[in-house]
Amino acid sequence: MNRKAKKWASNWKLKSFDFDLKQRFSKNAQTYGPQWAQQKGAELQQKEQELSYAQQAILRQLQDESGKEMDSLVKDVKKFIKDYGKEKGYNYIYGTGDAKNCFIR
Repeated sequence: MNRKAKKWASNWKLKSFDFDLKQRFSKNAQTYGPQWAQQKGAELQQKEQELSYAQQAILRQLQDESGKEMDSLVKDVKKFIKDYGKEKGYNYIYGTGDAKNCFIR
């Protein structure tokens, strides 16, 4: 299964779970009354906020790790280009900075 399909399936499962949770909450609110619904609603909001903070922390961590990997990749490409130029006896290697394009002479 490709990445988009997995992401779509994951989102579908989360939405389905969310819908089921709302249905159960509504049913329980009718059974236990408005005071129960208000208390549980506040608890659910608190948990939702905690999950949101955790999700943001995970996203920041992923972005940091991704940036480090990209920096490492750029460093490796620059080193390869430099070594290649030396090996081929080139006098001049013109690069545009972050190893996106280069001109070897």
